[in-house]
Amino acid sequence: MAGHELPAMHELPTAIVHEFPAAAMAASAASRMPVTSSGDSTATSTGSYCLFGADIGSCFPAASGKGNGLCGAPAAPSARTGTTAPVVAADGRVLGRGYREFPQHFPRPGWVEHEPEEIWQSVLDAVRQALGTAGETPAVLGITNQRETALVWDRSSGEPVYNALVWQDTRQQDIVDMLADGNQDRFRDKTGLPLATYFSGTKVRWILDNVEGARARAEAGDLMFGNIDTWCIWNLTGGTDGGRHVTDV
Repeated sequence: MAGHELPAMHELPTAIVHEFPAAAMAASAASRMPVTSSGDSTATSTGSYCLFGADIGSCFPAASGKGNGLCGAPAAPSARTGTTAPVVAADGRVLGRGYREFPQHFPRPGWVEHEPEEIWQSVLDAVRQALGTAGETPAVLGITNQRETALVWDRSSGEPVYNALVWQDTRQQDIVDMLADGNQDRFRDKTGLPLATYFSGTKVRWILDNVEGARARAEAGDLMFGNIDTWCIWNLTGGTDGGRHVTDV
């Protein structure tokens, strides 16, 4: 693994986009690098991607050979989950793969948490392992993750104010009931979806309402919110030293 440091996103060359256009576009938006699609006459047949799935794994098989996570939630929560990082050539060949586990935390019934720093470290470890076996630097980084897992962190120190609340977490049901006011479809005409604990907004409100000083710090502009892709991109692009706070919304 030595000698395969993670490249800064702004230093990456033109992206080659084939089966993973959304992931590549997200990486391009974060780094302002040009992106070409496989149907573009300027696209080339060389280059590779480094794609990783943070949070409850990804659609790629884990090191054990068993699929985990995003393609279908497990029937029962597992005490551990992980990050998978494959390096994929433009022709679809998998050049390298890394995998790192991290724990899930269940402090109370219905509460599901991840420690953001453990996720970030698992990403670093998995990507370095993948680059070490691939033997080349990818042309683009892409991220797939469970979209609604939410966290809030200090923009100056980079320290999360609380663990990330996982999409499965239901502690904010009271907030959902208050917003619904007896009608779970109250905002369906605008959002296309019913109110539910799944979504990030009520998770962030719970953090601001229940972590001492968090709301005041947020109102003062000292805190940042993001899903796991935002957290990873912020860290990948420098963190407290000019990291980019972006989202696909």
